[in-house]
Amino acid sequence: MCKQVDDLSIKKFTNPIYVETVFYMPIPKSFSIKKRNLLDGTFCDVGGDMDNLLKALWDSLNGHAYTDDKQIVWSQEKKIYSFEPRIEIFIKEI
Repeated sequence: MCKQVDDLSIKKFTNPIYVETVFYMPIPKSFSIKKRNLLDGTFCDVGGDMDNLLKALWDSLNGHAYTDDKQIVWSQEKKIYSFEPRIEIFIKEI
């Protein structure tokens, strides 16, 4: 079960932070089962530009997980095909 950031009762980061993000993107249902199985867990080069995905995510976390996204001084991200679409984010104060 997923919880919203506000429901987790976490303290906002106030210093520079490192953010690692994995976007698990849906595999198109129009693909054959064989192709879908082959794509699961591989890098995804469709489904939106990385910079647009990150901007939306980071802006949505402003004031919740951290004071402002300008605190992000180091980040790593990737897009992966998955049968279970989701976003996983790891934030660490540095």
